[in-house]
Amino acid sequence: RIAEQADGTTRQAYHMVNPHLFRFVDFFEQLTKYGWAVQMVDYLDWRQQLMDLTLASTDNALYPLLHFVLDDLPNRSKAPELDASNTAAALAGSHIVCPSMFDVMGTYLS
Repeated sequence: RIAEQADGTTRQAYHMVNPHLFRFVDFFEQLTKYGWAVQMVDYLDWRQQLMDLTLASTDNALYPLLHFVLDDLPNRSKAPELDASNTAAALAGSHIVCPSMFDVMGTYLS
């Protein structure tokens, strides 16, 4: 109930944001670390392979999503910048911490 005022109302935003940087490339490297077969390829090569595969048949499950990668996805995709200072202030002294994704990926991948 950190976001609730004494009268039961809320007046601030409490964003939950992992403060530890974790990029898509980090995710794929973690997949490899835990035994998943992942081949790292250049984005443009990957995009072309995806287009070739997807456009070969419009009943491909990826076809409706193809437009997302036709543009320059790595340079056009931006994560929102959220201010988590209210959350941090509310949790200060509580010993509640957000672990790094590097520390918890094994839970999900092994």
